[in-house]
Amino acid sequence: MSTDAGKFQLLLRISGAKEMQFADKWRTKSEEVLVNVESKVDIPLEDRIVALDRVHASVLIAAMLEFKPTRTLEVGLGYGFSAACIQAAGGRDHTIVSIDMNLSRQSFGVRNANEFGSPRLLQGPSDTVLASLIASERESFELVLIDGGHTFDSAFVDLHFARQLCSIGGIILIDDTWMPSIQTLCSWIDSNLTMLKRVASLQCIAVYQNHGGDTRSWNHWMPFAIATAEPASTQN
Repeated sequence: MSTDAGKFQLLLRISGAKEMQFADKWRTKSEEVLVNVESKVDIPLEDRIVALDRVHASVLIAAMLEFKPTRTLEVGLGYGFSAACIQAAGGRDHTIVSIDMNLSRQSFGVRNANEFGSPRLLQGPSDTVLASLIASERESFELVLIDGGHTFDSAFVDLHFARQLCSIGGIILIDDTWMPSIQTLCSWIDSNLTMLKRVASLQCIAVYQNHGGDTRSWNHWMPFAIATAEPASTQN
């Protein structure tokens, strides 16, 4: 068993077999798609840690294969690795909100994203772009990946807009849950957003399904845990 395969199986056990059935179900096919993506994308060796690692990518691909979304949305372009994975796994109508001001990285990201399709690229602050998508009243997505700003407030705002753009029954993936800011966001979701049900949870990525119907009272509030220190292990 390869190191990555071993890590993936360990994370499946940590997460609980019932939660991760869909990822385990598609493990072989996910690996095939991932190998294909890796053979075509171009990411500088020194910056590979910035892109989704193989465990993250496997879960993302498995979610695509399991839920078969028609329209997908991604907050954060980076090097385009996740965009390539989404499209290689069947995503044919993909929208990317690019918040990256690093033109060199963005050029890599655009090339990699275009290896497996012709995604729509929207440039600008995610709060502005996502709000405009909502205002158009024509946008709805079956899968949304949140991997933009990683401060609590940035990720919170991305989530606030993303759940309005995610169709009922659709999937929201939140990356980098090893970070205290993102752990805190997920804790708030679990305590306060009953319409979002967590269907998978790994060390570094959480998957929610939108059940719709916000029935909270106007003054709803539930306490939630706040992460206060960075965990000893990171996504690698």
